[in-house]
Amino acid sequence: MSVVWLLGASGDIGRAISLQLAKEGYSIAVCYFTNKKRAEEIVASCFRLGGFAKSFYLNVRDISSINSAYKEILTTLGEPSIFIYAVGNLHFKLFQDISLEEYNQVLALHLNGLFLTLQKIVPLFLKKKAGKIIVLSSVFGEVGGACETIYSLAKGGQNSMVKALAKELAPSNITVNALSIGAIKSKMLDSQLSIKEQDDLCKNIPLQRLGYPFEVAKAVSYLCTASYVTGQILRLDGGWF
Repeated sequence: MSVVWLLGASGDIGRAISLQLAKEGYSIAVCYFTNKKRAEEIVASCFRLGGFAKSFYLNVRDISSINSAYKEILTTLGEPSIFIYAVGNLHFKLFQDISLEEYNQVLALHLNGLFLTLQKIVPLFLKKKAGKIIVLSSVFGEVGGACETIYSLAKGGQNSMVKALAKELAPSNITVNALSIGAIKSKMLDSQLSIKEQDDLCKNIPLQRLGYPFEVAKAVSYLCTASYVTGQILRLDGGWF
């Protein structure tokens, strides 16, 4: 049974990924930062679907927390063969109003955390000469978003890391890809946009609707098995951009 190390598992998209992969028989390390109850509920749902899962506390900003969680995952689940980084929060603010603290927090979450956790998993994948790395990015990392400057910066950085690391790891049969995600119906989106604003947004999306977490999960599932796809930023935005 393949082991998946899923970071950011307690969000709506992380939950959908967990359930999709559980149905496919994966063993999932459900990593959370603040919402332990939610993570435990996801674990229970994974078992009901025929998969195996266990929750792990992990703060991607803290190397000791990363080391501790990784050691526990190896002990209880075994060596991961798939790494999924679904950590992140939207940041919506006028550029001139962004504080240095906010700037550092956004980059720490989306870039530093990705760097630190990848440094744990890449040596293992190199040793096995196999592995799949999947990063959940954003369309704003490609096209930029007004009032989302540092979020766009962070997601653009993720995309560049994916493309570069894919070239570096390809000779070792390790694939590295990202999903460039558009507007997905979730608690995170609800926290930033009213229902009316979401309806207005849909008018600019050719499919005339928001995406859903299960659709992201289906795309992740594809990348978990794709053997000749690497270094790609796969757009999932309903034709928005």
